[in-house]
Amino acid sequence: DKQYLFVSQAWNSAMVMGGVIQFFAGWFFDRVGGRVTAVTAASLVALGLLMLQIPLLGAQGGSDVHTHSWLFVALLFANTGAEMGGKAGMATVWHLPAHQTFASALVMCAPYVTGFLPMLISAFMHSTALPLSSIMQAWVVLVILAGV
Repeated sequence: DKQYLFVSQAWNSAMVMGGVIQFFAGWFFDRVGGRVTAVTAASLVALGLLMLQIPLLGAQGGSDVHTHSWLFVALLFANTGAEMGGKAGMATVWHLPAHQTFASALVMCAPYVTGFLPMLISAFMHSTALPLSSIMQAWVVLVILAGV
């Protein structure tokens, strides 16, 4: 299916760019510290998830021809925030001297865990018959509530 290939390509491209952005995230962390990096990271993830509503609502309303280009931009913002959040997570390693290896491993595996999200969403869509836009809108609400 053409739409599935486009979404996969956008997701993979944003993940590759997220890897490239690690350089910027490390530089930013060294300049401003863990706390500012964490706040910036959370803001970028929230902004990316909000921007993701544009292509999802466009697909739901049948106008995805006009809104599909927002998918890559939204994923890029969210992945940049995720990479920056990983760098901010490294600041916790120094505060947990008895658990440095575990904290470091947790931070390092976090970006790869997001690869499971599309599989979980797909399984949830098949079991509930809900459209992708509804699931992602609920996800955005959960992320925002988790930040409050």
